[in-house]
Amino acid sequence: MNYYSKKLLVATGLNDNIPPIKGIDNFYGKSIFHCPYCDGWEVKKKLIGVYAKNKNGFERAVELKTWSKHVTLYTDRRHYLKPQEIDVLKKKNIRVVSEKITSVEGATGKVSNIVFANNKKERCDALFFVNGHEQRRHIARSLCCPMNKKGIVITNRLQQANIHGLYVAGDVSKDVQFVVVVAAEGAKAGESINKEIQKEDFKVR
Repeated sequence: MNYYSKKLLVATGLNDNIPPIKGIDNFYGKSIFHCPYCDGWEVKKKLIGVYAKNKNGFERAVELKTWSKHVTLYTDRRHYLKPQEIDVLKKKNIRVVSEKITSVEGATGKVSNIVFANNKKERCDALFFVNGHEQRRHIARSLCCPMNKKGIVITNRLQQANIHGLYVAGDVSKDVQFVVVVAAEGAKAGESINKEIQKEDFKVR
């Protein structure tokens, strides 16, 4: 089935790569998160963990010290930290735990423990993961939109792509990935789309 439109706004966003840890689905979005700037305030002063398997979790761990002095970096075996980063973590009293993690447990959406392969458990009130994400860019790619090296669509200040009538907003566009930014981009695109349609209708008359 084909659809036709004078204008198209692409706001397909992205998918977060959720770590394959047993039990994580019970807590994701409630006490397990990916963005400290979105959810850090709600867990301030609590026992916060950072999960960074196959990733460098240094930056995320340091960021979270803004909200709590109790931050632990869990690398789930091997870590990818540089010597100078390890020194900074020590100075900031951020523990690095490399034991293999098998699951997380808790109740009613609130995580309470990290469970290791040796059956030991460690208290944790909130967990932030560093696992990357994937852009939902199949529509933009099919339309041959220019993208930067991160796979993000390039637009002008009014969210217009290189194709006439095509606009892009949200996580698939070039700005930071916050809901408030997405809303602002959508508002700019919506106003621009409306003005363009008005101009085109005026020309027809």
